[in-house]
Amino acid sequence: MRRAFHALLVGAVAVGVSGVFHPVASAADTSPLEVRSVTASADDGNVAANTLDNDLSTRWSAEGDGAWIRYDLGSARTVGSVSVAWHRGDSRKSTFDVQLSADGSSWTTVLSRKATSGTTLGQQSHDFADASARYVRIVGHGNTVNDWTSITETDVYGADGGGGDGGGSCAYPADVLDLTDWYIGLPVGEEESPTNVYQPELATYANDPWFVTADDCSAVRFRAPVNGVTTSGSSNPRSELREMTNSGRTKASWSSTSGTHTMVIDQAITDVPEERPYVVAGQIHDASDDVTVFRLEGSKLYITDGDTSRHRMVTDSYELGTRFQAKFEVSDGETRVYYNGALQTTLSKDYSGAYFKAGAYTQANCGNSDPCSGDNYGQVKIYDLDVTHGDGAGEGSLPRPPSGTAGAHRCRCPTSSTTPARSTPANGRYRRARSAARRDAGKGTTGTAAGAPRTAPSPTACSPCVARRTATRDGSDSSVTPRTAGGKSVPARGTPVRPAGFTMCCT
Repeated sequence: MRRAFHALLVGAVAVGVSGVFHPVASAADTSPLEVRSVTASADDGNVAANTLDNDLSTRWSAEGDGAWIRYDLGSARTVGSVSVAWHRGDSRKSTFDVQLSADGSSWTTVLSRKATSGTTLGQQSHDFADASARYVRIVGHGNTVNDWTSITETDVYGADGGGGDGGGSCAYPADVLDLTDWYIGLPVGEEESPTNVYQPELATYANDPWFVTADDCSAVRFRAPVNGVTTSGSSNPRSELREMTNSGRTKASWSSTSGTHTMVIDQAITDVPEERPYVVAGQIHDASDDVTVFRLEGSKLYITDGDTSRHRMVTDSYELGTRFQAKFEVSDGETRVYYNGALQTTLSKDYSGAYFKAGAYTQANCGNSDPCSGDNYGQVKIYDLDVTHGDGAGEGSLPRPPSGTAGAHRCRCPTSSTTPARSTPANGRYRRARSAARRDAGKGTTGTAAGAPRTAPSPTACSPCVARRTATRDGSDSSVTPRTAGGKSVPARGTPVRPAGFTMCCT
C-alpha cells in the first residue's frame, strides 16, 4: 500500500490539452509523477487541463457513462496509485475505473467501479498493484446525482520510495475495510452457536481461512463451508458482517419509512459449493427475515424480493471472481437495488428493525451438497464496503414529484435545523489509502470540523408545494418547484427554493 500526498506545483502550469506538467518525482520521494499531457473524451468547456492546475475551484466535466480523461506520463513509469479530487465531492459520490496502458490502445483495468467517499472536496488516494504504464485513464460512471464525471484535480504516483506505511501490511481485515460499525458471524463454534466477534476485538481479529485479508491486501475474504456451524434460525453457514452502530456497541435497527439508508459493496463471488452452487453476497434484513439479497445460483445472479428468490435476474453469465458493485438504497418506503450503478428493481415495502449484512452466506449444507467438508464452500471477496444513513432525502435519492391530485405524495418537513455529521471510525484500522485521504481532507480549506454538526437554515413553515432537486448540466444542482399554489409563477430553473436535503410539504 502506498501513501500519496498532493504536492504543490513548483512552476507555471500551461493551460491546454498538452504541455501540462506536474513536478518530476525522484524514485525515493512522494511527489507525483510528471504528466506530459492530458486529453479527454469530451468536455463542456471545463477542460481536461484544469485537473492539473493545482486549483480545486476549476474542473474538467463531461457527461455520460464512460466519459474518460487520460494522462500521458511521456514514457513507461511504475504506477501505484492515483489521487483525485471531485467536483462537489463532499455532497455526492462518484463511481469510476482506473485503467493503465503502455501504448494508449490496449488497456488494463486496475480499479473497477470504485466509489468516492462523498465526504470531501480534497483529493482521495486510490491504490492498486504496482504496474508499468505510460498512460493512466480514469473512466467515469456518473455520480449519485447525475451521469456527469467532474474532476477538479488529479495526481499520479509511483511505488513507495520507502518509509510510510510499509508497503502492503494488512494483518487483519480491519486493516482493509472500515469495520467500526460491524460484527462478524463465523461458521465455527458450538452447534447452533456460531462464533461472533464484536468491536473492539474485531479491530485486531482474523480467522484463517474463514475471515482473512487477501494476499495483496486489496480485499477481505469471507468463506463459509457446507459443514460450518449455523445459527438456530438457519440451516446454512455464513461468514458475514452484521451492521452495528455506536462504534460497534449497539445493533443497527432502522426503518424503511424514515431517513435514507445506503450500502455499497465492491465485491466478487469467487467460489460456490458443489451440487448446490448458491451463495448470498449482501443483503438487507429486517426484524424477522431478509428483505432483499444478491443471490448467485450457478452463473445466474439474482436480486430477491423476500421469499421470491428469483425476483430479478441481473445477469445469466456471471463468472466466478468477477468484481461487481452491489448497492441498496432505502427511503420513503422504497428499496432500490443497483447492479454496477444501474437500477435493477424498486421494492415498495414498509419494514422496521432493519440492518445491512455483507459477506458470504452459503446456501448449501451437508444435506444437499457433497463432499461434507471444509473444502466445499462459498466464498466472497469484498474490496470496499460503505454504509451511510441520513435523516433527509440523502445522497443518491431525489424527492419524488407529486402524482395525481395535490397531497397524493406525502412529504415530511425537516424536524430540526441540525444534521449530524458522519462519525469518525474509532479504531482507524482500515484501508490506508482511504485513511490517509480522510485525514488529509480539507487541509488548507475552510469547512465543518470533523464530527461537528452541520447546520442548515430551517424552513419557517411548510410550503404548499413539493420541491424536487434537479441537476443543470453538471455543476449547478438546484431545487425548483414543479408546481405552485395560488396561481404564483414557477421560478426559473436554477432558482433555489430550499437548502439541499430539505423536502417541502404537500397541501
